[in-house]
Amino acid sequence: MATQNHRDERVAGKSMRARVEIRRSMAKVGRAELRISQIEGFLVKIRHLDGADVRSDRTGMPTWPYERAAKDAWTVADWKRERFTPTYPGFNADVLDGDGSAVPGQTRLESVRDSYVED
Repeated sequence: MATQNHRDERVAGKSMRARVEIRRSMAKVGRAELRISQIEGFLVKIRHLDGADVRSDRTGMPTWPYERAAKDAWTVADWKRERFTPTYPGFNADVLDGDGSAVPGQTRLESVRDSYVED
């Protein structure tokens, strides 16, 4: 009986660790937006596909998996297609310039990043 209890504790411990790891890999929307801005060099606003705001305290968002910014030559549309949509399917994002305005898809990321530089 003691052996069975010990085995149950090990299994329970492993599943508890797995739950902790899953929680660590999921973030709130606000944290995901912050991480994207830290890596990519511009702000984003995550939205539902219908354009409605997603609450910043909503949980269950994957953490941003990239450690380097996308290339300056990419457009906003390229970035959304190659990075955002595969990471956050079912959501859309507005990429914001330095004034906080959403930029169109054909805008190069270099231009977006440059808009944050103070004169």
